[in-house]
Amino acid sequence: MPMTRRFLLSSLAAVAGAMATRGLPAASIAAPSPALTEREAFFAMEHEWAARGLLRACETKDFTPWVWGDGAESPCRWRLARAVAMIREVGNPSDLERTLQSEFSELWYELTRPGWFK
Repeated sequence: MPMTRRFLLSSLAAVAGAMATRGLPAASIAAPSPALTEREAFFAMEHEWAARGLLRACETKDFTPWVWGDGAESPCRWRLARAVAMIREVGNPSDLERTLQSEFSELWYELTRPGWFK
């Protein structure tokens, strides 16, 4: 799996930067903010969860909940897949949601493409 700590940290930084352009600290992801819509907050929290979970997987070298399998065998992968599918269907996305769409797509690409595919 070509996923690296550097890639995941840059993904988190990209979302934090998009939030900063709205005048929000990155910590506002964890707490509801009137400056974020409910939809933006949901996707920001899902991205944070996925990126942090994949960071832990990189550090421990245990990608078990992220590998191929059904919802019981790989619950993290399925939760990420749901978020990726949902954000692709967002109509009239905000700038933050466009950033999140891009970052979710990159996470999914890195997770699902074997190393030899690149």
